Amino acid sequence: MTGQSVVLAFAVFVSVVGMQPAVSAPSHGRTVDGRVSDWHGASTRLGGTWQYSAGELVYQDHIYDDLGADTRQRSQQYGVTGPASGDYRYPTNEERYGNNAADLLELRFAADREALWVLARMNTLKVRDATVVAIGIDSDAKASTGGGTWPYAAGFGVPGVDRVITLWGTGGTVTKLPGGSVTLRDVAVDASNDHNAIEARIPRSTIGSGRKLRVWAATGLWDAANKEWVAPQPGNPSASASGGGSPAITARAFNVAFRDNETGSYMEELQAAALSAGDISRFHADIDLGALAGGASRPYKIQTKRFYVAVMDQRITIPPYNEGSSYTGVAGRFTGAGGALLTQKFTFYGRHQPYGVYIPSTYGRRARIPAALALHGHGGSHSTYNSQPGFLRDMGEGAGTNQPPMFLITPLARGSSFYADWGEADTLAVLDDVFARFPIDRERLYLTGYSMGGYGVYRLASLYPDRFAAAAVWAGYTGEFLGTYATNAGASADPTGVSETLGDAVRPAVAGFGIGGGRAGKATIGNPVDTLENLQYLPLVHLAGTNDQLVPVTGQYAAPRRLAELGYTSRFDLYPGYEHLTFALVDDWKQVRTWLGNAQRPSAVRQITYKFSDGWTAKGLASQLKLKHGNAWWLRAAKMRKTTNDALDLATVSVVSGAIPARRGSPVSTVNPSLAPTPHTEHSVSFRPSGSHPVSNRLDVVTRGVGSLTIDVERARLEPCGLRVVFDTDAPLTLLLAGSAGSRVLHLPRSPDGALRVRCSR
Repeated sequence: MTGQSVVLAFAVFVSVVGMQPAVSAPSHGRTVDGRVSDWHGASTRLGGTWQYSAGELVYQDHIYDDLGADTRQRSQQYGVTGPASGDYRYPTNEERYGNNAADLLELRFAADREALWVLARMNTLKVRDATVVAIGIDSDAKASTGGGTWPYAAGFGVPGVDRVITLWGTGGTVTKLPGGSVTLRDVAVDASNDHNAIEARIPRSTIGSGRKLRVWAATGLWDAANKEWVAPQPGNPSASASGGGSPAITARAFNVAFRDNETGSYMEELQAAALSAGDISRFHADIDLGALAGGASRPYKIQTKRFYVAVMDQRITIPPYNEGSSYTGVAGRFTGAGGALLTQKFTFYGRHQPYGVYIPSTYGRRARIPAALALHGHGGSHSTYNSQPGFLRDMGEGAGTNQPPMFLITPLARGSSFYADWGEADTLAVLDDVFARFPIDRERLYLTGYSMGGYGVYRLASLYPDRFAAAAVWAGYTGEFLGTYATNAGASADPTGVSETLGDAVRPAVAGFGIGGGRAGKATIGNPVDTLENLQYLPLVHLAGTNDQLVPVTGQYAAPRRLAELGYTSRFDLYPGYEHLTFALVDDWKQVRTWLGNAQRPSAVRQITYKFSDGWTAKGLASQLKLKHGNAWWLRAAKMRKTTNDALDLATVSVVSGAIPARRGSPVSTVNPSLAPTPHTEHSVSFRPSGSHPVSNRLDVVTRGVGSLTIDVERARLEPCGLRVVFDTDAPLTLLLAGSAGSRVLHLPRSPDGALRVRCSR
């Protein structure tokens, strides 16, 4: 069909914008203008839930859940693991639809004596007439009245619905079932990114005289020429017609509201089944018009031992689209040796983004609760771990481990981003949001990830080593696809004794990929294997399977082996016969929860080693996304001497504060068999203390490729006056000693054995 536009299936009908002057309600101070700024109720910001707030009923929908009915066509998916159930796909005209035009963000209701006010806010609204909202109303609580199919060929109905409000941005009506419509005069839309909303004032006389309403709502695409809902056609979409439809399924909605307790990778499985059956009656909310008019607030009560999807406004968008999504994604900077599996892409563009959060049983008590950042794999989503009941049980509740329950936090990270660029910014924004919303113990924040999420663990740990207390990786990509040591005869001895066996097993595959040493096979957005010196205080366990067909075990072992060479506390668990997804299929995570334990990040460290590169962020994005690297504990603002776009071009700073006491010691390697959850071998490196370092007012600085850095002297416990600075630099270095009493700038010359003492005037 031609001339199609998106329609929100909320049974509200609206008049054309501009036909009437903007209407205000003195009791609420609102204007029908399509803007959210004069709606003051607070959202739960938890998908599928709602509450009364400041005289409004505010419903928060899931986002990126606008996938319609399950037609069993296996339409193009956002990801490859845990694919979505819904099969409707948008017309290919992305400038109009953005693959997201019927994605409800919020639905708000307010009331006074004369009218019901409605505001439907969309996740994407590129053009004014792209979206229609339909709201079904049961005004008399009688299943025997009304009923029938909703107007404009919506393709579904709900028993007892006697009014349907339909809003399509440039018009609207209230239809009394079984027939008869009233055109709405007061409706407006604001398609700017700050609002993306359709707003209407509906006279009370058009919706019946009841003080309480039961409401349903749904969204879809609108055929303006024929004034009806667009019917998704079977097969692929065209520029003007949606795809993924079936002649056997009549419902034309993409999105349904009021869906608490949803399931699936994109929280739309119940919706997909309901639309397939043409019955959305289970998804409704009850509205007390008197409570709204009286300004009532009835906060939603968060439930424990439950997985939610939270929604946040990151105020960051991905150009050039800035709204919407893509099933294929916008390519990033990285295409690895593994082909499509290791291709970076950004799939979700808008300012509003979801993330998963598991609420543990201890929520609601006074004590702060530990948390784990759980990073999904390539093709996964913010809800990936919700499909793993063992993960929620073992990791979230600590079942069978003697460890305390904890929050589980899963960013969407803009898709298969490898947690770089916009993906990194998304993850950090999610952490800030959960810290503001929930009682999380920042000293017990853990970092975990599966597959691509494993790369995220190594990457984020390298960039922000002082933020996490312990880490775990399952079947994780390390930044090296096959592990260059497998073909390097001159490689250093492996402390754990694993590499010889792995090298023999994979050598033919390495030759097939043409990967030897040097830069070949390394992640061009940053190879964490080259920066693992940064993880000195982060205990890490890596679990791998010998038969991993997607991420070769030798590439996985590149990181644990390097940690062992450095003598850092770590463990490599090798599972015979496991393939890439076996850990998820077994769904037993107790060994990792036990490893994380109740560890706390150190508050003070004597030595900091930090390797970094400007190239770990795309050119020009660091300031735009407010990504600040070069900081750890009392080290601040380390800068490369010469900026680079090459992520494999690294600078290094190593600083030691003699004023912070620390134990001396040496690493100890052990190998132990284990039977749980299935037989495997654990290769461990631990720290054996032996004495203490002497304490003195001395700062040691070693730099390579660094132009400037700052030392927080108070956190380093150093006294600037009389401080002895010993340095080894490959070029002149600007060293700033910063403290609450002021700062001192030292210009250190290039020197392999320089030393000076800071003098202070009396």
